[in-house]
Amino acid sequence: MILLLVAKGRDMYRQQLLGLISTALTLAATTSGCGLAGPHSQCVGDVPDGLKSRDLVGTYRSSSSETVTLNKDGTFTSDGWPAGVGIGSGTWRLNPPESPAWPLDFSFQEGASGTGLSIQGSRKNPELYEFVGDPDQCDVVTFRRID
Repeated sequence: MILLLVAKGRDMYRQQLLGLISTALTLAATTSGCGLAGPHSQCVGDVPDGLKSRDLVGTYRSSSSETVTLNKDGTFTSDGWPAGVGIGSGTWRLNPPESPAWPLDFSFQEGASGTGLSIQGSRKNPELYEFVGDPDQCDVVTFRRID
């Protein structure tokens, strides 16, 4: 009987210890910018509040001269982005803030797979960006509007 109580106590201790470890790992992930805290918020800004599709219309250039032009009719052209596509075109869409998809979604006409960009900055001066390496190292390419 005493051995049974000791064994039950040991199992309960293990369960409590596993629960504590799980909680600690979750807290570490959320406070380090990984996992549950959001997509690497220490590297980039948030999507501007109240952003509308019309706020994004224009041509954007990256530091490595890739360009993306967002037209007001929902079409786009790109030169050098995404890597390996060369010159591309298709349609773009601003997703609602609660969407789990890219904030800015692209569908290519030429059969390239769809991709997306994230958005930061302000409604008046938005910037488009994508992670190109390890997000924890803040490897980001930013596209700034040039017109």
